[in-house]
Amino acid sequence: MGTLCKQVKTKKYCLKGGDKMVTIYNVKKTSGENENPKFLVEVRCLAADEKPTSLENGEIENGSQLIEIDTQDVYLYDYSTKSWIIPSSGE
Repeated sequence: MGTLCKQVKTKKYCLKGGDKMVTIYNVKKTSGENENPKFLVEVRCLAADEKPTSLENGEIENGSQLIEIDTQDVYLYDYSTKSWIIPSSGE
């Protein structure tokens, strides 16, 4: 497993783990300064890829979005369980 990075305004954000099809978009820092910063991110990957659960320079924020490009399944990140979940349709 490699480290995947995205350069955003001279700052590099790297996902821990994942496969080479995992891509990170729209990184927005939501809290924290130097210790334990959190980032709201959008992630794209294949269903077979390992879904990232942290960044090298911080944590993934609650409500971040992941889309599997081959299945079109959409997941939201649950910070309390450190996992990606498919939200219920409410029906």
